[in-house]
Amino acid sequence: MGEIKLWAIGIAEVREMFAASHALTRELVAHSDLHVPPTRKLPGLLGKLGPLLRVAPDAPVVPADRPTRADADNLLQGRFVSADRLDVSWGLVEEWLAYRAWSHHVLRLDERSADALDFDLARAGVASRYGVRHFWSRDASLPLRPIPGMHVGYLRYGTAVDVADAWSDGLRAVEAPSHEAAAELVRWLAELPHWSGEAAGAGRPQPDVVTIARL
Repeated sequence: MGEIKLWAIGIAEVREMFAASHALTRELVAHSDLHVPPTRKLPGLLGKLGPLLRVAPDAPVVPADRPTRADADNLLQGRFVSADRLDVSWGLVEEWLAYRAWSHHVLRLDERSADALDFDLARAGVASRYGVRHFWSRDASLPLRPIPGMHVGYLRYGTAVDVADAWSDGLRAVEAPSHEAAAELVRWLAELPHWSGEAAGAGRPQPDVVTIARL
């Protein structure tokens, strides 16, 4: 089953994570589950030969499934990320989004069930421009490239509120199993005005809806 993950956070706040100030860097690193390789010194002749070898015998192994401080630094400074570190890097971005966003919601949908939901919404009178894929129709313009099969985008606050209203009006005509997924998302989106007020009080941007979809 695929996933569509949504976060209530200003798109500008997401983009600033890829050109982070010193203060934001410290904050995000402090709230990251980063792999810290153990340090050890090999004894005897092997230890002395280490600097002469292409790869030192005591060099730490970089885990394939855990982000490191180097991964974090590459993201926070907007550097190129190699293909073998994309998965863990996106995992780290999602960790930061969960920390900074006002709220988070997940839709469990694959291509077929997303199409079925869009069909049911259209049949209920919801305009096609408010379909499921509309949630990532605007390019998030992040320096980290998506993994194949991943979609990254966002909706502006006002558009997301319009989507919630349109879906809410059509819910009565949407049948199971699409109804449950649509109703849960409408309830989540209905909190956007509340989070907007919280953001204003905290001096933060109005929350948009940032989406990472893997169908």
